Amino acid sequence: PRSTPSNSSAASDVYKRQYLKWLFYELAYLNLSKFYLSDVVPGLKRELVYHLEMPLPPFEEQQKIVEVLSSVEHILWLKRKKKEKLTRMKRRLMDLLLTGKVRVSV
Repeated sequence: PRSTPSNSSAASDVYKRQYLKWLFYELAYLNLSKFYLSDVVPGLKRELVYHLEMPLPPFEEQQKIVEVLSSVEHILWLKRKKKEKLTRMKRRLMDLLLTGKVRVSV
């Protein structure tokens, strides 16, 4: 089944049983920022997203989707942290070598 947001109360009823982390990933995938308008009242216009359809898998499938995406997200986080650490090490090494505090033998 698919769901479309018709109004805020109906949308909240539809999503009441949704796995919130799955909903987070789904909304991120939809890239709603492309529908953002900086109008008199900036925000997301309902008319622009009304036609969008979202898949509505069973709760168990949502959980599996979240497991997979969360594990990839965690791996990416670990790699970012490792890269940050290596960048700091490189900067420190450059400082030591380029200021002459540490000499290399030729």
